Amino acid sequence: MLNFFHDVLDMERDNGVRIILPGDVVVMDNCGFHHGRITERLLRNMLESRGAELLFQPPYSPHLNTCELCFREMKIRLRSNEQYAVQQTEMAINDAVNQISGLHSLRYFRHCGYF
Repeated sequence: MLNFFHDVLDMERDNGVRIILPGDVVVMDNCGFHHGRITERLLRNMLESRGAELLFQPPYSPHLNTCELCFREMKIRLRSNEQYAVQQTEMAINDAVNQISGLHSLRYFRHCGYF
């Protein structure tokens, strides 16, 4: 996970703007490894060095978990063409992920009450 964020913090969009900007907030669920002995502290420091903030969702609140909404939508898409999902699993997952837009993400956050 730390390697992922290390890479993302240096990534830029096609227009040259960084992926994570000062003032951005990274919201994570309470998966155990997100709170590892040193993991959380290192990630928080990495993000803060770029002016971003790390927040965790309330514990035991799946109805406030934006990831659950995203996974639910992906599962619906996979089930809509079950034969494709079984025969070409990796491609089907990739297609399902690529159909989740920024607008979808915004709706997840609104649904969960973050906006």
